[in-house]
Amino acid sequence: MTGTFLLGTRWIKPQDTRFGIVRAFVIGLAQAFAILPGISRSGSTIAAGMYAGVERSEAARFSFLLVLPAIFGATVLEGAELLRTGIPSQQAMTLFMGTIAAYGSGAIALKWLLGVIRRGRLDRFAYYCYAVGMVGLIWFAQGLFL
Repeated sequence: MTGTFLLGTRWIKPQDTRFGIVRAFVIGLAQAFAILPGISRSGSTIAAGMYAGVERSEAARFSFLLVLPAIFGATVLEGAELLRTGIPSQQAMTLFMGTIAAYGSGAIALKWLLGVIRRGRLDRFAYYCYAVGMVGLIWFAQGLFL
């Protein structure tokens, strides 16, 4: 599904970058749709923004802003759980280093992805999605028949 959404962005011409209630709602629906397995949250929200006529880099920026409340909420909930249950001191450094690595790699990937989007080549991710989807389906089918 994500591959098809992204492939279609190849032919979209942006209209403007103003976000009204309707455009924001459409993009929010795409984010809700991404609850389904195999649907990329960022891919579906960026594509929905572009289909709604928003310029591609603004659609990407809005998509990444949309995820911040979810990340913040998950961080608060998980942090509260860690404070409640405690964490062994030997695992604290591992958790800290993992957090730093995730932040760094995420920042690098986001910068790269925004560059790809600005160049107008978001549709190339469609082929990646198709390939990964096929591998997943084959892997799943193998498990069913073994």
